[in-house]
Amino acid sequence: MKGDIFDKALLKAIEKELAKAVPSKVDKAWLENWFGKARWQQDPAALDAALMAPMRELLGRGGKRWRPYLMVLCAEAVAGRGNAAKARERALPLTPVPELLHNATLIIDDLEDGSDLRRGKPAIHKQFGTDIALNSANFFYYYAELYARRHAPNNITDRNTFNSNDFTPAAGQP
Repeated sequence: MKGDIFDKALLKAIEKELAKAVPSKVDKAWLENWFGKARWQQDPAALDAALMAPMRELLGRGGKRWRPYLMVLCAEAVAGRGNAAKARERALPLTPVPELLHNATLIIDDLEDGSDLRRGKPAIHKQFGTDIALNSANFFYYYAELYARRHAPNNITDRNTFNSNDFTPAAGQP
């Protein structure tokens, strides 16, 4: 695109980080990595179809990736002279967080508004059904927070900014 001001290498790096966050297929190893050893029988394919596939579909439709892009630029800006490359390196692993949260809100917003399309294709609730769309979006609200904790730089002293009470809404509405 003529006059494109975006750093294509940065956008490519952001896409690579998103692919790490939302794998092409959930398997037993991925589940154990994120949630520990199972205490009951798991069905990775079912979890993949019910939670990950809707987000993977929406992310695969593209988007401007403004949120993660600006996150990296802000990290570089506050890093000071000569430290931009290190700031980028430290910020990149966190770039999926704002993008996952944003896309989760799009799924919910489309459902609430009764939208038929998102990025030129059927809205996620139209393609996967209301139940799966809601479950996927809600999963990604919490997964993004877990992802942030796991990828926070080592010098952040309080990785437990969120406590267990933050997960109480997942128990259901009163």
